[in-house]
Order: sequence, then C-alpha cells, then structure tokens
Amino acid sequence: MKARDIMTKDLVRVESDATIAWVISKMKHFRIRSLIVERASEDEPYGIITVRDAVYKVIATGLDPKMVKVGEIKSEPAICVSPDTDVRDVAKFMAEKNLSRVLICTEGKGVTGIASLFDVLKAF
Repeated sequence: MKARDIMTKDLVRVESDATIAWVISKMKHFRIRSLIVERASEDEPYGIITVRDAVYKVIATGLDPKMVKVGEIKSEPAICVSPDTDVRDVAKFMAEKNLSRVLICTEGKGVTGIASLFDVLKAF
C-alpha cells in the first residue's frame, strides 16, 4: 500500500493572511483538524496549520483569534512525501520526526493530499 492509497485528496487550503478565527470556522465546518497553508511564491515551502496550533498558540495564550494571522503561527516547512512512498515508510518517517501528519506532494503538481497518523493506522 502506498501513500496515495491512504491520503485525503479533498484539501482545504488557506492563505497566510487569513485569521485564526477563519481557520477555526473552516475546521468546524469541514470537520477537519488541519489546513494547508499556501505558498506566497514557488520558492517558499508549504505550511500547515492545525487545531493544536490554534489552541496552544492562540487560545491558551489569551490571544484574540480574530487578530492573529495564520502566517504568525503556521508550522513551516510542512513535510512532504511522494505518493509512491510505502505506508510503512510513511509511518516510520512520521515516528522519527514526531509528526501527526504529512503532505503528499506530486512533482509538478504540488500538494495533492495529506495523510494523518489515523490514516496510517487504518491501513493496517
């Protein structure tokens, strides 16, 4: 089984200048825990914003989600793997890097999917 077999293909993306309040509303609406942060240019890495980022870096610290921008707290660079990566290798990589999700990047197309720890578990 490959990364392409377990990845989520319906991605929700966000720009760096969006507010965390907007991100929270999208996460609730789509029932997801992360969004892909678009690159401002091709030489910049992709980023990721998670529910954990919103809670720990904004809400728990008393910041106003309507004032904090995604670009201020996003995790960057987001880690990418090829769609051809074996799921066992994805699991090892995630364990070694202490990651809860990885982006699936296709050369020439950018981010084409995302895989979480839960996705990896479902494969077994």
